[in-house]
Amino acid sequence: MYIVTGCAGFIGSHVTQRLLESGEQVLGIDELNDSTDQRLKRWRLDQLRKQSGFKMFKADVASPETVRGIVSEVRDSGEDPSALINL
Repeated sequence: MYIVTGCAGFIGSHVTQRLLESGEQVLGIDELNDSTDQRLKRWRLDQLRKQSGFKMFKADVASPETVRGIVSEVRDSGEDPSALINL
């Protein structure tokens, strides 16, 4: 499992897509701010959600406690993240 921050952004969505295509599980994190057109972000997320292996948290990764909490939740579910890709 990989954790990808900014998964609704241009680069993050492409990285997430490539990981999913290679058979990886991906947990995306994005705060879904309005720095980019929300319709575009929703479209990107819709494309990712169509694929098995994708889960998403809406969260702001500026808070270390938030990231630690998400990683702890993933580990508590029996997964061990291979990497956190911060985009």
